[in-house]
Amino acid sequence: MDYDTSMRMMLVFWVLLIITIVITLIGSFIDYGYKMPIAAENANNYCKTNGFDHHESYQRIGFFSTDPIAIKCKYAEQNLNVNDRR
Repeated sequence: MDYDTSMRMMLVFWVLLIITIVITLIGSFIDYGYKMPIAAENANNYCKTNGFDHHESYQRIGFFSTDPIAIKCKYAEQNLNVNDRR
C-alpha cells in the first residue's frame, strides 16, 4: 500500500466519522427538543387520567420514541397541620 492510498483511506475514514457525529448530534437535538417533551406530556396525561397529580419519572424504549412505557406517578405533597385550626 503506497502513501496516496493510505491517505485516501484516512480521509474517507475521517469524513465518515464527521458525518456520523453530525447526524448523531442532529438526532439528539430533535430527540431532546421535540420527542422528550411529548413523552413527558403523555406520561403526565396518563397519571392524571388514573387519579394522580403528576408523573415523577418515566422511561422510553428507543430513540425518537414518544410513548412512555414505565411511568412512576406521584401525588402532590400536602403539608397540612391537623392541629392548626382557626
